[in-house]
Amino acid sequence: MAAEHLKAYGHTRCVFINGSRPEHSRGKSIREAFEAHDLSLVELGPYEPRFETGLHAATLVTSADATAVLAHNDLVALGVLHQLAKLGVDVPRDVSVIGIDDTLLAETATPSLTTIRISAEELATRATDLLLDAIGGRGGGRVVEIGSRLIPRSSTGPVRG
Repeated sequence: MAAEHLKAYGHTRCVFINGSRPEHSRGKSIREAFEAHDLSLVELGPYEPRFETGLHAATLVTSADATAVLAHNDLVALGVLHQLAKLGVDVPRDVSVIGIDDTLLAETATPSLTTIRISAEELATRATDLLLDAIGGRGGGRVVEIGSRLIPRSSTGPVRG
């Protein structure tokens, strides 16, 4: 969804700030989606998925000449927003930023953060089902996908002319 959204706005040079461990599939899924949409993707990390990571990564984003950033989660994205503002980079005019999770802070940030909402209720239900299956000796290694949707807000926009 993030790749499709950024492609529609004309972005081609993107950065993914990876906060996941190598055994998790988030980074792989994002790389595949951006490749499928013919978007250049520079991956930074893996880092800890924290606000401070976004502060650090924002400087690297500016040096990569990227027009868009997808952060591992909203907390990292908020760090990026904060540091880009300190560097005088206008979001979304100069760089678009997308987070993942749709936390309360995403909506209240300045600018409000475009994010990918992952249903916490569905996540909890599926995790419980997997745990009960594991305890009962069923479903070893089963992979479950959780629904998500893009929540467009003010932190994304068209590539500047």
